[in-house]
Amino acid sequence: MAKAHGWKLIPYLKINCSFLDLPGLMWYGPPSIAYPECTTWNRAVVNRLVKYPPNLVIISMSRWIFTADPSYENVTAESNALIRMIGKIPQTTKVVIIQDPPLPTAEKVPTCLAPPNPGFSDYRKCAYTRTRGFGSGMGLREKAAATATGAGLIDLTDTICPGTGDCPVVQNNMIMWRDEHHLTATYSASLGPVIDAKLVAILVAWARPAPSPTVP
Repeated sequence: MAKAHGWKLIPYLKINCSFLDLPGLMWYGPPSIAYPECTTWNRAVVNRLVKYPPNLVIISMSRWIFTADPSYENVTAESNALIRMIGKIPQTTKVVIIQDPPLPTAEKVPTCLAPPNPGFSDYRKCAYTRTRGFGSGMGLREKAAATATGAGLIDLTDTICPGTGDCPVVQNNMIMWRDEHHLTATYSASLGPVIDAKLVAILVAWARPAPSPTVP
């Protein structure tokens, strides 16, 4: 996408490190241990963004967040933590959030698809319910942060789990999940055109001048 649009893309990635202003972030493990490196990393990323403000920041992270104090592990606290973090980004920089997708939580998809499991002969038997996929307040943090900060929001739910029934684990002859919560590289790449269209729509909407007020 970046090459096609002539954009410079600079990734800032740290495993299991949510872009949140929360104390006591933990490494999930096992074992679960303190993860102060995450806070240090986030601080360094913000400092870089302040020093070299980009035109656009795109935020993506898992909704599974762990802290030393479990009282912070709720949608309200995590939403506010994301809002505070976005507030540290220069005001001249636009922000877009990619919402965490519906996950086959606790179901190892490749295992289900392998013999002697029933998914080997019919992959539809490995589909997971929307109740499972949409769990842990899916999308609530991102929507709250987008509303509070004016950030754009990219929601891939209708692509990854279309319709109203169970969520598939295979689309267009591609296995979608490599475990219970990571998309395969092949399927992730196939989402490029969808993300492109949604991101361009947001940028176009931002660039469109506001309508003139109606004079009575």
